[in-house]
Amino acid sequence: MFDRRLLQNFDWFFLLLILMIVGLGLINLYSATFPLGKGGQKIFHRQIYWFCIGVGVFLIMTTFDYHNLERFAYHIYIFSLGLLIFVLLKGKVYSGSQRWISVFCFNFQPSELAKLSSVIMLAKFLSQSHRYPYFGLKEIWKAFLIVALPAFLIVQEPDFGTGLLILLVGISIIFFLGIDLKATVVLVGSFLISSPIIWYFLRDYQKRRIISFLFPESDPLGSGYHIIQSKIAIGAGMFLGKGFLKGT
Repeated sequence: MFDRRLLQNFDWFFLLLILMIVGLGLINLYSATFPLGKGGQKIFHRQIYWFCIGVGVFLIMTTFDYHNLERFAYHIYIFSLGLLIFVLLKGKVYSGSQRWISVFCFNFQPSELAKLSSVIMLAKFLSQSHRYPYFGLKEIWKAFLIVALPAFLIVQEPDFGTGLLILLVGISIIFFLGIDLKATVVLVGSFLISSPIIWYFLRDYQKRRIISFLFPESDPLGSGYHIIQSKIAIGAGMFLGKGFLKGT
C-alpha cells in the first residue's frame, strides 16, 4: 500500500532544482548539437532516453528507506571490491583500459558502484566512531583505507581520474566532519613528503594529464587540447554566450 507520508515529507523544492538543472542541460545540449544535423539529434534523443530512465529509477528509490543501506554497507562494499578484482582478471578491454564487465546486452563499469559503496561504507564507519565529531589518526587511517582500496584497484585498470575522485571525495568527507590539529599536521606533512614518491610511480600518461591540467599550453594538440578549446569557447561566448542555436 502506498504511504501518504511519502508525499507529505517529500522535498519538492529539491526535485524542482533537479528538473531545472536537467532542463537547462537539455536546452544547452540541443543548442550545442544543432549544427551537427541528424548526428546532433541522435545525441539529444539519447540524452532524453537516459533522463527518462533516471526519472524512473528516482521514483523507485523514493519508496526505499535509505537508512537500510547502513545494514548492508559491508556487503555492498565487499561486493564492489569483488567486482573491481573481477574486472582486472576477466573484464573487457576498450581503448587500452580494462574497465568493463558485460552483463547480457549491457556493459557495466564496477568503478561506478565503487563510488557509491565507498561513500556508504565510509559514512557507516565514521558514524560509529566514538571520537565523533573530531577524529584522530587511529580513525583517519582506517577511514582512508576504506577509500584507498577501491581507488587503488581502479587505478590499475587504469582509470586514474575515477580513482583520484574517490580519494578526494573520501578525504573531503573526513575533513568536513572534523579532525584534530595533530592529525591535520601529520596528514599534510605526510602528503608533502610522499608526493615525490607518488609522482615517481605514476604512469607517463597520468603525469601528462596533471601537467596539462596545470599547464595546458605545454601540449596544445594532445592532452591540453580540450582545456584550451574550453577557454576559447568561454572567451568567444563570454558570460551570456552567443545565444540559443548560435553556437559554433
